[in-house]
Amino acid sequence: TVSAMLKANFDLEEGMARIQTVMQGTGSEIQAQMTGISRVILDTATTSKVSIKDLAEAFYFLKTSALSSEEALAGFPALVNIITGTNVKAQEASRGLAGMYNTLGKSLGDNMTVSEKMNKIADTLTYTYARQDVEMGELIAGYAKLAPYLVGLDDNFTEIITTLGFLNT
Repeated sequence: TVSAMLKANFDLEEGMARIQTVMQGTGSEIQAQMTGISRVILDTATTSKVSIKDLAEAFYFLKTSALSSEEALAGFPALVNIITGTNVKAQEASRGLAGMYNTLGKSLGDNMTVSEKMNKIADTLTYTYARQDVEMGELIAGYAKLAPYLVGLDDNFTEIITTLGFLNT
C-alpha cells in the first residue's frame, strides 16, 4: 500500500512538472493554477478508474491544445468521461475534444458555459461511438479532415458528428 501511494505521488509530481511547462502567467498565477489543477486531478482519481499518471497526461494534452487554463479545467471532466467510456488514449481524446471546441464551440450557442459546451461535445462523441459502432480514433480523425471545410457550413455540431459516425460505418 505504501509503495502504491509513493508511486502515485511520484506520478502526480512528474505530471504536474510537465503541466507546469505549458502554463502561462506570473509565478503566483501559475502556482495558484497548479494548486487547482492538482486538486482536480486528485479528486478525479478518487472517483474514476483512470490512474493519476493518465489523468495528468490527459490534462497536459488538453492544455497544449490551444485552450486557456480555465477552458482546460472546464473540459477536464468531459475528457475523463471520453477516456473512461471509449478507452481511447488521453492524447487523442484531448486533441479531439479541444479541436472540436476550438472549431465549433461558438456554434453551440452563447447561452452555454464552456463546461456545458465541452460536455455536449463529449456526449455527442460518446453517443456516436456507442450507436454507430465507430472507433473514437476514426471519428476524431474524420473530424480533423473535415474541420477546415466547416467554416461555411450551416449544419450544427451534432449533425456533423453523427454524419461522420454514420459514414464511417
